[in-house]
Amino acid sequence: LIWDAKKDKVDAERKEKLAAAQEKAKGIQDVTIGITARAGQDGKLFGSVSTADVADAFAKSGVTVDRRWVEIREIIRTTGEFQGAVRLHPQVRATFKIQVQAAG
Repeated sequence: LIWDAKKDKVDAERKEKLAAAQEKAKGIQDVTIGITARAGQDGKLFGSVSTADVADAFAKSGVTVDRRWVEIREIIRTTGEFQGAVRLHPQVRATFKIQVQAAG
């Protein structure tokens, strides 16, 4: 009896978290995040774009994303357009584009 009540409460919390993650994913899906970084004339960056840089760019656009949730397939060391994803929930993943431009 007590176990059933706790199980129902946990199930309800899980459904709420899943619904919240799905709602947040709608705001992130297919968005293009712009990042400006120092680069040489050939388009190579001085350093690379990290998940923390992407999380900061999301924060500037008004969406809170933890850097540990951000997934970047390859190391970004040049200017251009790249794919990224945010893992909001084990069942919810939103993809977005990263546009890297040279500063100044």
